[in-house]
Amino acid sequence: ESQILDTIMHSVINVLVGKNKFLCVILIYFLILFLQIFIGSSSAKIMLIMPIILPIATTLGISPTVIILTYCIADGFTDMILPTNPVLLIGLSMANVSYGKWVRWTWKIQAFVFAFTVLLLLFAVQMAINKQKINGLPKFGKPFLLRFLLFCLILGILYWKNVWMQ
Repeated sequence: ESQILDTIMHSVINVLVGKNKFLCVILIYFLILFLQIFIGSSSAKIMLIMPIILPIATTLGISPTVIILTYCIADGFTDMILPTNPVLLIGLSMANVSYGKWVRWTWKIQAFVFAFTVLLLLFAVQMAINKQKINGLPKFGKPFLLRFLLFCLILGILYWKNVWMQ
C-alpha cells in the first residue's frame, strides 16, 4: 500500500543506471554473501531477494540467467565458510576439527575460489552482453575462450602445487 519497496527499487535503479553491468553483478554478489550471514536457508533467501533483484537487473539490462548464476555461486560459496551452516559445523565436529582451525587451514583455497567465482561472473556477464554468436560462441570468439580456460587451468595447477604440496 505505501509502495516503500517500489521507492527503494527506483532509487537503486537510479543509482546503477549507466554503470558497468559487471559492477552491478558484483554488488548483487556481495549482497547475497552478506544476506547469507542472517538467512541460512537458500529457499527463504531466494524468495526474499529475487522479487527485488530480478526487476532491477532486467531494468538495467542484465540477463536473468546471470543473476540466477550469481545467486547460486554466492549461496554455494558461503555454505563452506560461514559458521551459520549447520552441515559445516556437524561435519567439523564429526572430524573433531575446530572452526578456527578449519578456517586457518582453508583460507587460501577459499580466497582462490572467491577470485575464480568473480572471474566466472565476469565471463558470464561478457557472454550475456555479446549476444551475437559465432559458431555457438560469443562475439569475442574462440581464442578468448581458450585463453580464459588456459588461464583457469594454470591458476588451478599453481594453486594446487603451492597449497597442497607443502
